[in-house]
Amino acid sequence: MNMTVKSQIKQARTYAQSARCQEMLAVCQQITDNHSDDVDALLDVGVLLLNFGYMSRARACFERARSIAPKDLRPVVNMANLARDAGDHTEARRLYAELQIALPNHPVIRRNFLVSQEYDPLISDQQRLQYARAVGYG
Repeated sequence: MNMTVKSQIKQARTYAQSARCQEMLAVCQQITDNHSDDVDALLDVGVLLLNFGYMSRARACFERARSIAPKDLRPVVNMANLARDAGDHTEARRLYAELQIALPNHPVIRRNFLVSQEYDPLISDQQRLQYARAVGYG
């Protein structure tokens, strides 16, 4: 990621923190238009958008990043977290399962998956407890 992109992302963050959402969105759009093949830029913009509630736009960034770099797990992590935050429990479970296969001992993945189970109506208390114990939290 070049300095121009980094400075644009910094500018977009400043706009977001100042509740200047239209300006933030314009800068994010400019970054994704001009750097549509830069995985790091797409992930940074996606995380910024996600953090400020623009889930559909964030998802588009993560999906684009994944299509460019299918072996890079960072887009999958972000997509799993987005699915969890959006209440899409089925998708969150699927993505976290994919991540656990690739990174079985990653503590953040295990924790995020466990947290996602708290809100999943299809996961019983017993299943949550069983998973927590299996990964060392219970």
